[in-house]
Amino acid sequence: DDDDDDDDDKNTDASLGLVGAWRLVYTDALETLAALRVVDATPGVTAGRLTQTIAVKQKTKDDPNGVRDDEKRIRAPQSPVLVARTVLEVSAPLVNASAFVLSELSFATPRRAQTRTIQAGLENCEVVDTVSQYVSPPVSVRVLGVDVDTSAAAESIADPARLLVKDAVAALGDAVARTAAALKGADGETGFSKLVAAPVPSSFPGAHAWMLTTYVDEDTRVARGEGGSVYLFEKIR
Repeated sequence: DDDDDDDDDKNTDASLGLVGAWRLVYTDALETLAALRVVDATPGVTAGRLTQTIAVKQKTKDDPNGVRDDEKRIRAPQSPVLVARTVLEVSAPLVNASAFVLSELSFATPRRAQTRTIQAGLENCEVVDTVSQYVSPPVSVRVLGVDVDTSAAAESIADPARLLVKDAVAALGDAVARTAAALKGADGETGFSKLVAAPVPSSFPGAHAWMLTTYVDEDTRVARGEGGSVYLFEKIR
């Protein structure tokens, strides 16, 4: 029995070593590379960091809602279910946002986990002013085939025009922020905040997969996905 308890503790330690925030440094996974290329190929859109935050699912057997009762506290399962939130930062004209995927990790062995994607959505949407600085009235216009010099007028209205655009962008940002505040919530089981989220059906292609952790320490994590694709992460917190 003591040996079994030692094995359970090792299993728990191995899976809990994944808990934390990680940044993707390298991958050869075709589906991930294809998604990043699609984003970067979209005019005006740029893909930023891809991070993954892993936490223990806050749920116990005696309280399915995840609220712990001190009088009914039970021993945590030896192979805890983890929740991973994978986030891709995206910037576009006037907008910065993060696309996220939420998955559950259930461990068959200390290193091998089955992943189940449960949600996908957007968060941290904000409007950013990337256009007002480029507002510049023309210094000349063609009227009936004749070029008319408008440089003096352009100079006098340039600043008011930029200010008008800046105010419009700020008003749009306020509207988006109010909408985000109204929509934003938190998943009671994971504690992760979300802006807009949609459930991913279990039958959806790719909703189920396997992940093998081949190496993990305090700073680095190496994992392999189905098909042998490699993921290299560095810990950021």
